[in-house]
Amino acid sequence: MGGLLGINPKAVENTFMELNYNVNHEYLPKNLDIAVKESHVSVLAYAHREGAHYVAIEYVDGKYHVYNSYSGDKAPRKYDSIDDWAVYGKFIPISLVTIPKAVSQPPRRPTYTI
Repeated sequence: MGGLLGINPKAVENTFMELNYNVNHEYLPKNLDIAVKESHVSVLAYAHREGAHYVAIEYVDGKYHVYNSYSGDKAPRKYDSIDDWAVYGKFIPISLVTIPKAVSQPPRRPTYTI
């Protein structure tokens, strides 16, 4: 589609794998809260009424930190539940790529920086 639909979610998975991270990738994911909480960092692709979007998410100190929620955000937006955030925003989760904590990973912890 010449980029019309954005980045293929498989490309996100492949990028982490090329950096030697072990990843989980789920299409049409359920139980976002659990999956994100059990990961170092997650990348969620979701559909909304105007198109689709990617966000990075991590669970820190009892809150879900969502990066890149809106264009121009300089800090993460914090939520009690990603599942509730998706329902409230009428978002349809398309793809969730996670770097799980329970699996051996390279020594450097993946992080998202602005």
